[in-house]
Amino acid sequence: MYSVAASDATPQGTTIELNMVSAQGEYTCDATHTITVGQPPEIGIGDGTTESSYYPFYTYYENNKSQMLYLGSELGAGEINIQELAMNFTTIGGEATVQNLSIKFIETSITEAGAAYEDDATGTEVFSALTYTMPTETGLHNFDITDYAFDATANNLLIQITWGDNGSWSSPAYAVACTPTAFNSVTYGYADGETPPAYDGNSDARPNMIFYIEGEAPGTECTATFNVMAEGSPLADATVMVGTMETAVDATGMSAYTLIEGSYYYSVYAEGYEPVINHDLVVEGDITIDIDMAVGIANSLSNNVNIYPNPAKDQLTIEINDINDAVISMIDLSGKTVISQTLNSNKNTIDLSNISAGVYIVNIRTANDNAMHKIIVE
Repeated sequence: MYSVAASDATPQGTTIELNMVSAQGEYTCDATHTITVGQPPEIGIGDGTTESSYYPFYTYYENNKSQMLYLGSELGAGEINIQELAMNFTTIGGEATVQNLSIKFIETSITEAGAAYEDDATGTEVFSALTYTMPTETGLHNFDITDYAFDATANNLLIQITWGDNGSWSSPAYAVACTPTAFNSVTYGYADGETPPAYDGNSDARPNMIFYIEGEAPGTECTATFNVMAEGSPLADATVMVGTMETAVDATGMSAYTLIEGSYYYSVYAEGYEPVINHDLVVEGDITIDIDMAVGIANSLSNNVNIYPNPAKDQLTIEINDINDAVISMIDLSGKTVISQTLNSNKNTIDLSNISAGVYIVNIRTANDNAMHKIIVE
């Protein structure tokens, strides 16, 4: 079991693909997961294939009214901003328009549809059209509603759909995909000469509904400026990493990032200098970070080292010319040393089969010198 935590600077609704690799001895397993930070940008309720009968677009009669109950617990916790609805149309009707279409949201405490309509006086109309063109092909059909803030913790949601005075009926009638619920979840009525129609019945076959909601807006953008120095002078060949992003500093030793307010970590490395690994960075506004790298020694080792392939997967080859007893350290971005071993030949193979995918710093050190390289393990 493992846990995953997102930076608090990550906007709610961000979707991330997570690759996990686990190895023990000769056994290896890997998996890919798609995770969403916080509330997902859409919520689908129902995946059944039962066709609706007398609702919500039963055009076999000229008028229709339906109320469909969706529980707050099905919509998640806390306040969501609903921006769009979608239903899966399985049968296309013989008449492509309906008149006086209205969609209302009614917040309620009821947990089951009864033998009458719920009062819609307190409802909010989120969509209306005097003449509405219905879909002409089966599949998902969206209704772009007026944004509606709904507290899914406090209430349940009735979606009321009414239309009528079509002037004629059509066959076949429109139908949408439904899923049976453990309770009566729909009330409906249909008529030719009654607008809106009176209550005719209830059902546990509730239309599948997709709620498209607003993701959390990113926070304020800020500039994080890094000044990398060594012995009081700009270090012009350093690289600054924030998370997995990286930039090379300019001739003045400066690198800048545009970041959303929140918590990050940064690393800095340069050939011949001790790396700065995984230092905390809290961004609450524009910020300048001054970094004084530990003084390095003359770096001839870097020119004698060849590391490949990069990116690497199962193994890494390190070639060192005319160097004996060098020590390699492989460090992840959390500052943890995942490999440490002595290199005793000019050509060395490093086993990566137990190393997780990610970005690493390879530090090669001898008694008189050291060299650093960034590698990616896939």
